[in-house]
Amino acid sequence: MSAMRGITRTLVTAALGAGLLLANGWGASAAPAANEPSAQDLAAAAQVADSPSVRATLGKFFQADPKNSSTGGLSSTGGAPGLDAEIAVAPRPVPVYQLAKDFVAGRGQAPGALAYVAVPATGAGGVRATLWTVRDERGSWQVGNIASGDRERQFADKLPQGAYLLQEPQIDAWYAVQGDTVRRLDGDGASVSIADYQRAVAAKYGDKQADSNYAQRGQAGGYGYAAPATEGGSLPLVLVLLGSLLVIGFGSVFLRRKA
Repeated sequence: MSAMRGITRTLVTAALGAGLLLANGWGASAAPAANEPSAQDLAAAAQVADSPSVRATLGKFFQADPKNSSTGGLSSTGGAPGLDAEIAVAPRPVPVYQLAKDFVAGRGQAPGALAYVAVPATGAGGVRATLWTVRDERGSWQVGNIASGDRERQFADKLPQGAYLLQEPQIDAWYAVQGDTVRRLDGDGASVSIADYQRAVAAKYGDKQADSNYAQRGQAGGYGYAAPATEGGSLPLVLVLLGSLLVIGFGSVFLRRKA
């Protein structure tokens, strides 16, 4: 997949071991979800995202964005006096769940498993980014990725009370999961029951999970593998992986999406 110029979301994933597969809103949810973060988890995620070292990295990320006119002409490594002070990190993190492997296989009732906690941030001139915070192998929270834009926050603002935010990464679709209902947040806004949604994703992805012939052929995500890139305002960080989710949708080492 070739890199796209312009305003993009940059998703950089660096595996912490050979053969490791990617794992798997505002407030608590009544709907089933795996690995739901506690209030203490969310506070810890927000705290690490607002640390001085992360602010410095975020400042460089904003500088590297060619569309960020407020920092135009600054060095991507040098920084500018007071630049970090212009960064505002939101105090309300957004838990993001992604389609769970066991749900697709029919072994679990929870559509989503926690993938990361998104912490929105704003820089000079209103430019926005999202910090992805994840637990490391010791259970501590750290920033694993920075993505341009604040799409997670925008979708979280649409969640009804008690719902959680679910992404189907294979088609980049976003849903609100509440009780026994899954409702599309982008697209047509259609709602289906969890049972119907499970049947639909099982039909689409049931033969494309870890250890399947599809995965072993290196076709995770249906896109093959792309070489890392460095253009377009990206600043890769190591993404700590959290166990096993679906491999489909996450095969590319470097993937760009429009915001």
